[in-house]
Amino acid sequence: MMEGDTICAATTNIRDEGIDLTQISLRLISLDDLDYVMAWTTDEKVARYCTWEPYTIKEEGINFKSKYR
Repeated sequence: MMEGDTICAATTNIRDEGIDLTQISLRLISLDDLDYVMAWTTDEKVARYCTWEPYTIKEEGINFKSKYR
């Protein structure tokens, strides 16, 4: 993934919702996160705003992790 690439487009402005962005930390996805990744990548409500169709098998989650490492 290149800097500036978007994998999921937000539909609302997070600042308008009063979320404290200073409390968010980011890290790379690891294989230990696979169950969590599958929880949101299989959700049609999430995928409709993203660049992928809902995942159905864990291999797709592993490929996602490899692609966006």
